[in-house]
Amino acid sequence: YISEKDPVANFKGRLLEEKIITEEEIERIESEVDKKIKGAVIFAEKSPEPKLEKFLEEVEQI
Repeated sequence: YISEKDPVANFKGRLLEEKIITEEEIERIESEVDKKIKGAVIFAEKSPEPKLEKFLEEVEQI
């Protein structure tokens, strides 16, 4: 049920079905996205924890 309602999977299927994009192009895009996500995770893990005061200031601005 859930996979039938997945908008990303449904859109990907539609793009393939209508020959707007190839499976190879999708794989390339997904690979690039994975690399960017992994890079962001590494950056976040190496970054210092924010001080509580700074964190609270930013939360209050929302």
